[in-house]
Amino acid sequence: GEVAKAAVRVASTEAVAKAAVRVASTGEVAKAAVRVASTEAVAKVDLVASITLCRFGGRLIIIILFNNLSVGSISVNNCKPNQPAPAPDRGRFFVSMELRRDVSGPVAYCGMQFKACDRSWEFPRPTMVMGVVNVTPDSFSDGGKFASADRAVEHALHLAAEGADILDIGGESSRPGAESVDETVELGRVIPVIKGLAGQTKIPLSIDTQKPVVAQAAVAAGATIINDIAANREDEAMWELVAKTGVGYVAMHMLGTPQTMQEAPCYGNVVNDVEAFFHCRMERWSDWGMTLEQVVLDPGIGFGKTLAHNLELLANLERFTKIGRPLLLGASRKSFLGALSGVTVDDRLPGSIACACHAAAAGVHIIRAHDVRETVQAIKTTEAIISS
Repeated sequence: GEVAKAAVRVASTEAVAKAAVRVASTGEVAKAAVRVASTEAVAKVDLVASITLCRFGGRLIIIILFNNLSVGSISVNNCKPNQPAPAPDRGRFFVSMELRRDVSGPVAYCGMQFKACDRSWEFPRPTMVMGVVNVTPDSFSDGGKFASADRAVEHALHLAAEGADILDIGGESSRPGAESVDETVELGRVIPVIKGLAGQTKIPLSIDTQKPVVAQAAVAAGATIINDIAANREDEAMWELVAKTGVGYVAMHMLGTPQTMQEAPCYGNVVNDVEAFFHCRMERWSDWGMTLEQVVLDPGIGFGKTLAHNLELLANLERFTKIGRPLLLGASRKSFLGALSGVTVDDRLPGSIACACHAAAAGVHIIRAHDVRETVQAIKTTEAIISS
């Protein structure tokens, strides 16, 4: 593994202690031995309850939880001192289960920020729900139900009233085998909806598109987030737009395109491969002027994955939460739920809720859902159980 070296300054109520920290990592989660030398004596190692190593871009961050110590300030690398631990009922540490179990002590804590134009969110915080607004005649779940601009706006406002934190508007179906839609057609579907919503709600609007031209028009109409299923592209036009406008960017992993993604998808190890994809993309985005604070990651359930791949990704969601960016999950009503239980798309709410609750417990930050009211209630219940 890697050996990381860090210096930690601990200021107690009596004196400033000097510390040396040696962190031996076998991956994302580090085990550490700590020796703290104060002005009078050498503190015992059991002073420290746990230490976790994580990466934010190319930077190394050390998170430390102290036991039985009155700490005036804690500084780790460039983190601000005296960062409070989140209250148990307002969120969880996204780095390790050890830190989640006990948030009563002083903590050197470095959270995440997601920025989208003039909006920003601090994590950890209660899990957010992104409501799905499909302005399409052929989406796998609700195609045709909200194809007109008026009906789509009405539906979106209904989702907002049910508790959606973000509204995701899409005008092109990305179901397996779906044909690509002309830019003009897609623009005609989504722009009137975004303009209509921008004048009626303050909830952030997301444009679900893989076309830079559509994304640019949507941002001009009022969208502040681009939800991009084609983050595997090589063309940089979308990333240049994100960098220029300062919008939020949801980057989803997909193998191939919607037309080809389910043609015998194959991985060496799906979890390792998706994680490597995210790290590779993060480096490229920085090269094109994007900041990591603009980025949310989505492992792409159902996009170039078999049933086994989807289940393996769901079982390892916590691993992706350690990359250092907010994680979004979109499993709502997807076909793998039907494959598991033999039900049609209209009867997949229970399976969708199960995935949402599992994701919230694993530390996923945003759940993309068709059924907002049910998802919000289920997540609040899950978080209440965890925090108790």
